[in-house]
Amino acid sequence: MTNFTEKQLKELAASAIARDLADINIFPLEGDPALDAMLWALSNDERRNDGRIRDKWLNQLKHIRKGGLAFYGVDPISGDRTECISFKPTEPLSPDRKYEQPPQSQNQAFYPAVTDRVWQLVADRFGVAIPEDKNVNFWAWAWVNKIPVIITEGCKKALAAMSIGFPAIALTGIWNGVIAHRDDNGKAESYSLINTLKFIRTDKVYIAFDRDKAAKTIKNVIHARSVLANKLIENGCECYSMRWNSDDAKGLDDLIVSGGVEAVELSIAQAEKLTGETPNLKKPASASILAEQIAKEWKGRVHYYLPTKLWRVYRRGIWESLDNETMETMVYHRIIEDAPDLNSHNYVITILKFVRAWLMVEK
Repeated sequence: MTNFTEKQLKELAASAIARDLADINIFPLEGDPALDAMLWALSNDERRNDGRIRDKWLNQLKHIRKGGLAFYGVDPISGDRTECISFKPTEPLSPDRKYEQPPQSQNQAFYPAVTDRVWQLVADRFGVAIPEDKNVNFWAWAWVNKIPVIITEGCKKALAAMSIGFPAIALTGIWNGVIAHRDDNGKAESYSLINTLKFIRTDKVYIAFDRDKAAKTIKNVIHARSVLANKLIENGCECYSMRWNSDDAKGLDDLIVSGGVEAVELSIAQAEKLTGETPNLKKPASASILAEQIAKEWKGRVHYYLPTKLWRVYRRGIWESLDNETMETMVYHRIIEDAPDLNSHNYVITILKFVRAWLMVEK
């Protein structure tokens, strides 16, 4: 078993990562081994004649020597181990920079290695037999059988999903699944998939980026998701956006911690099909259309209970009552996923009334 510290084990458990997957995908490193894990992609120009890394890199990465978690994936075709894809320093440079990517390395997707337990979970979920040939790697098997896959942001989130039997791969950032081809002014003219996403051979891809609340961040997420979906659609995949209540969970791992398998299954069942076109964020959909969409997403877990005239939401196995103010907040946070610049209270109230009509129950 990998020699994690108690603090690291608590961190992994808090992200719903099973120990068997952590042992073969995450490696605690410090000192020279940690630095070596981060320096593999540097060109010879970045080394002195004696082979030593130039001081600028040693200075920039000195915090890496203090230790952290290194994430190593596998090649989706051969199954061979990759170099370090992402590193989570024990002492990050800043609160908003929790992860580091090896300098000069090309963006690549993180395909987790799997254990027999996880492979069996996936096989049972999709009703596909595990191959008798032990030389076949998991991802090649998944592609042959057209098993749906989740694309998420961050290695820990992919491992959380894999831990409960949902095939998932991770990007190191929401824009790191594509390569931007820019004009002389630096403006992106077109995009292409990174090489390790071109290997995807399945009919359905579910994109599960974080659920943020800041308008600027939401716009960026929508844009990145649309561009990624566009390129995956060109690659032969259908793409869907997973949704969940951002008040309960920001990331996919949070969703798994709070709701487990059922929450992921519900999010997949209610996922919105993507066309690959970037929506017009300045013009929100009509209230009735958006309300119908929200009602379909929430059906089965949110309803308006007519006998008490209260909203109720299904959480952790029970129905909890909600007041109107809380429901307004829930609706608002859901709406800004489609209209980040929304500032009209009347629009929220109108949609809430439509949603109530759709989700009203008498018993």
